[in-house]
Amino acid sequence: MGRLPITLCLVALDLGALAQVPGGTGGLEPRVHTPSKLHDELTLHAGWSQGSFGFVELGIGRTLYTQRHMPVGAGYYAGVELRPDRPEVMGVKAGAYMNAFVSLGVQLIAYTGPDGEGAVFRPEIGIGALKGKVTYAYNVGFSSVQVPAVNTHMVSFTYYLRLLRLPGDESRRPATVR
Repeated sequence: MGRLPITLCLVALDLGALAQVPGGTGGLEPRVHTPSKLHDELTLHAGWSQGSFGFVELGIGRTLYTQRHMPVGAGYYAGVELRPDRPEVMGVKAGAYMNAFVSLGVQLIAYTGPDGEGAVFRPEIGIGALKGKVTYAYNVGFSSVQVPAVNTHMVSFTYYLRLLRLPGDESRRPATVR
Protein backbone atom coordinates (compact mmCIF):
# COMPACT_ATOMS: atom_id res chain seq x y z
CA MET A 1 0.00 0.00 0.00
CA GLY A 2 2.88 2.41 0.79
CA ARG A 3 4.58 1.99 -2.60
CA LEU A 4 1.50 2.60 -4.76
CA PRO A 5 1.09 6.36 -3.96
CA ILE A 6 4.83 6.94 -4.56
CA THR A 7 4.68 5.07 -7.88
CA LEU A 8 1.61 7.03 -9.00
CA CYS A 9 3.34 10.35 -8.12
CA LEU A 10 6.44 9.40 -10.10
CA VAL A 11 4.33 8.39 -13.13
CA ALA A 12 2.38 11.66 -12.93
CA LEU A 13 5.61 13.68 -12.73
CA ASP A 14 7.07 11.79 -15.69
CA LEU A 15 3.94 12.37 -17.81
CA GLY A 16 3.92 16.03 -16.80
CA ALA A 17 7.53 16.43 -17.88
CA LEU A 18 6.73 14.63 -21.16
CA ALA A 19 3.93 17.08 -21.85
CA GLN A 20 6.26 20.07 -21.41
CA VAL A 21 8.48 19.16 -24.37
CA PRO A 22 7.35 20.61 -27.74
CA GLY A 23 5.87 17.79 -29.80
CA GLY A 24 5.19 15.73 -26.69
CA THR A 25 7.86 13.16 -27.48
CA GLY A 26 9.84 13.68 -24.30
CA GLY A 27 12.98 14.75 -26.09
CA LEU A 28 13.28 11.47 -27.97
CA GLU A 29 13.79 13.10 -31.37
CA PRO A 30 16.92 11.96 -33.17
CA ARG A 31 19.79 14.41 -32.61
CA VAL A 32 21.61 15.86 -35.57
CA HIS A 33 25.33 15.56 -35.00
CA THR A 34 27.29 18.68 -35.92
CA PRO A 35 31.02 17.99 -35.88
CA SER A 36 33.17 20.41 -33.96
CA LYS A 37 36.09 22.19 -35.59
CA LEU A 38 39.66 22.12 -34.37
CA HIS A 39 41.04 25.63 -34.26
CA ASP A 40 44.80 26.13 -34.63
CA GLU A 41 45.92 29.72 -34.11
CA LEU A 42 48.91 31.96 -33.59
CA THR A 43 47.92 33.91 -30.47
CA LEU A 44 48.88 36.90 -28.37
CA HIS A 45 49.26 35.78 -24.75
CA ALA A 46 47.88 38.56 -22.51
CA GLY A 47 47.43 38.36 -18.77
CA TRP A 48 47.67 39.82 -15.31
CA SER A 49 49.15 38.09 -12.25
CA GLN A 50 48.42 39.42 -8.79
CA GLY A 51 50.18 38.37 -5.62
CA SER A 52 52.09 40.75 -3.37
CA PHE A 53 52.98 42.54 -6.61
CA GLY A 54 51.10 42.85 -9.89
CA PHE A 55 52.67 41.65 -13.14
CA VAL A 56 51.58 42.18 -16.75
CA GLU A 57 52.18 39.21 -19.10
CA LEU A 58 52.62 39.47 -22.87
CA GLY A 59 53.83 36.86 -25.30
CA ILE A 60 53.20 34.97 -28.48
CA GLY A 61 52.22 31.32 -28.83
CA ARG A 62 50.25 28.63 -30.54
CA THR A 63 46.79 27.64 -29.30
CA LEU A 64 44.63 24.67 -30.29
CA TYR A 65 41.03 24.46 -29.10
CA THR A 66 37.72 22.80 -29.89
CA GLN A 67 34.30 22.26 -28.35
CA ARG A 68 32.32 19.06 -28.54
CA HIS A 69 31.06 17.72 -25.22
CA MET A 70 33.16 20.27 -23.34
CA PRO A 71 35.36 23.20 -24.36
CA VAL A 72 39.01 22.20 -24.39
CA GLY A 73 42.17 24.03 -25.33
CA ALA A 74 45.92 23.63 -25.14
CA GLY A 75 48.90 25.67 -26.16
CA TYR A 76 52.44 26.82 -25.62
CA TYR A 77 53.96 30.29 -25.63
CA ALA A 78 57.03 32.45 -24.99
CA GLY A 79 56.92 35.95 -23.62
CA VAL A 80 57.77 38.39 -20.85
CA GLU A 81 56.20 39.53 -17.62
CA LEU A 82 56.97 42.80 -15.88
CA ARG A 83 55.87 44.90 -12.95
CA PRO A 84 54.18 48.10 -14.12
CA ASP A 85 55.33 49.98 -11.02
CA ARG A 86 58.96 48.76 -11.42
CA PRO A 87 59.55 48.01 -15.14
CA GLU A 88 63.19 47.15 -14.46
CA VAL A 89 61.95 43.93 -12.77
CA MET A 90 61.03 41.58 -15.60
CA GLY A 91 60.98 37.92 -16.45
CA VAL A 92 61.46 36.07 -19.73
CA LYS A 93 59.20 33.02 -19.79
CA ALA A 94 58.18 29.92 -21.72
CA GLY A 95 55.15 27.88 -20.82
CA ALA A 96 52.45 25.40 -21.78
CA TYR A 97 48.89 24.82 -20.61
CA MET A 98 45.82 22.60 -21.03
CA ASN A 99 42.20 23.69 -20.40
CA ALA A 100 39.21 21.40 -19.98
CA PHE A 101 37.28 23.25 -17.25
CA VAL A 102 40.29 22.41 -15.09
CA SER A 103 43.33 24.33 -16.24
CA LEU A 104 46.83 22.94 -15.71
CA GLY A 105 50.01 24.68 -16.79
CA VAL A 106 53.74 25.08 -16.27
CA GLN A 107 56.13 27.94 -16.89
CA LEU A 108 59.87 28.47 -16.70
CA ILE A 109 60.80 32.08 -15.95
CA ALA A 110 64.18 33.84 -15.74
CA TYR A 111 63.82 37.08 -13.75
CA THR A 112 66.20 40.03 -13.86
CA GLY A 113 66.16 43.19 -11.78
CA PRO A 114 68.39 45.67 -9.99
CA ASP A 115 68.37 43.45 -6.88
CA GLY A 116 69.65 40.37 -8.71
CA GLU A 117 68.42 37.66 -11.01
CA GLY A 118 66.93 34.22 -10.58
CA ALA A 119 65.00 31.43 -12.25
CA VAL A 120 61.74 29.80 -11.20
CA PHE A 121 59.54 26.88 -12.18
CA ARG A 122 55.85 27.82 -11.92
CA PRO A 123 53.14 25.12 -11.85
CA GLU A 124 49.57 26.42 -12.02
CA ILE A 125 46.09 25.04 -11.52
CA GLY A 126 42.70 26.66 -11.91
CA ILE A 127 39.66 26.86 -14.16
CA GLY A 128 39.74 27.44 -17.90
CA ALA A 129 37.95 26.84 -21.16
CA LEU A 130 39.01 27.26 -24.77
CA LYS A 131 41.49 30.20 -24.74
CA GLY A 132 40.94 31.73 -21.29
CA LYS A 133 41.90 30.71 -17.77
CA VAL A 134 42.05 31.81 -14.13
CA THR A 135 44.75 30.01 -12.19
CA TYR A 136 46.61 29.88 -8.88
CA ALA A 137 50.35 29.60 -9.37
CA TYR A 138 53.38 29.11 -7.12
CA ASN A 139 56.97 30.03 -7.97
CA VAL A 140 59.46 27.30 -7.09
CA GLY A 141 62.93 28.85 -7.22
CA PHE A 142 65.79 26.71 -8.50
CA SER A 143 68.57 29.28 -8.54
CA SER A 144 70.70 30.21 -5.56
CA VAL A 145 69.64 33.89 -5.67
CA GLN A 146 65.99 34.94 -5.72
CA VAL A 147 64.82 38.36 -6.91
CA PRO A 148 63.09 39.91 -3.86
CA ALA A 149 60.57 41.93 -5.93
CA VAL A 150 58.89 38.78 -7.35
CA ASN A 151 55.78 36.98 -6.01
CA THR A 152 56.06 33.55 -4.42
CA HIS A 153 52.42 32.75 -5.25
CA MET A 154 49.69 34.52 -7.23
CA VAL A 155 46.37 34.41 -9.04
CA SER A 156 46.61 34.86 -12.83
CA PHE A 157 44.00 35.93 -15.38
CA THR A 158 45.04 35.00 -18.93
CA TYR A 159 43.50 35.07 -22.39
CA TYR A 160 44.95 34.14 -25.79
CA LEU A 161 43.90 36.56 -28.57
CA ARG A 162 43.97 35.26 -32.15
CA LEU A 163 46.54 36.91 -34.39
CA LEU A 164 46.43 34.44 -37.28
CA ARG A 165 44.69 31.18 -38.19
CA LEU A 166 47.33 28.55 -38.94
CA PRO A 167 47.05 26.06 -41.85
CA GLY A 168 45.80 23.29 -39.51
CA ASP A 169 42.74 25.34 -38.51
CA GLU A 170 39.61 23.58 -39.80
CA SER A 171 37.83 26.93 -40.22
CA ARG A 172 40.21 27.61 -43.14
CA ARG A 173 39.33 24.38 -44.94
CA PRO A 174 36.55 24.37 -47.53
CA ALA A 175 33.33 22.68 -46.47
CA THR A 176 32.77 19.19 -47.84
CA VAL A 177 29.35 18.04 -48.99
CA ARG A 178 28.44 14.46 -48.22
